[in-house]
Amino acid sequence: MRTVVLALLLLPLTALAQYEDHPAQQELWEGMTNTAPAYEMLIACERDVAANMVWQDVKQLTASLVGNRRDIDIAIEMWREARTQAQIEYHDVLEAMTREPNGEVCNNLEDRVIRLFNQSV
Repeated sequence: MRTVVLALLLLPLTALAQYEDHPAQQELWEGMTNTAPAYEMLIACERDVAANMVWQDVKQLTASLVGNRRDIDIAIEMWREARTQAQIEYHDVLEAMTREPNGEVCNNLEDRVIRLFNQSV
């Protein structure tokens, strides 16, 4: 059990180190780890349209930084990992959002995401 806990604690550090020598991958990883929590929360809130806006942004960032099939495979794995980390880190929050998808927290999150994307257009 200790090994599992230690591995989970070190996961962000090892993941970060994995992309240190690849600036484009590091930029993509940072973007994904910053975006994945909002994406997961929007999914938990059943806000598919806003979640799709976030997903489209991740795809755009990915497309701008990948150069070949191997990069695409790495990017797909990075997104999976970023989402998994968000699901673990925000487990309790995600559960609460799932129970109240029409609650104030979900409404506020969706509003903020829509405003953010409208400002960036």
